[in-house]
Amino acid sequence: MKKLIVSAFLLMLTLGVTAQEAKNIEGAIKELKLEENQANQLRTFVKEKYAKVKDLKSQGLSTDEEAAKLKEINQVHFARVNKLLGKEKMVEFNNYWKN
Repeated sequence: MKKLIVSAFLLMLTLGVTAQEAKNIEGAIKELKLEENQANQLRTFVKEKYAKVKDLKSQGLSTDEEAAKLKEINQVHFARVNKLLGKEKMVEFNNYWKN
């Protein structure tokens, strides 16, 4: 039962973050003053992440399986973003989403 509650919480948290990204990714790009090529790559990463999440939702997996796969998608996504932005910009990026 506890696993189910934790999984549901992680799923809701991830979906909330995903919706927030779609609404504010342009704000993040402006805040970080990204070069156009970085901004375009970041937009591409976000679109690819959304496509993967949408595909995942259509698979009809159990809550635990879906949460695990969603966690994996997020890890890959943020690894790509981290590589693109570097340490300093990644700190700014994380701060943007926290505030």
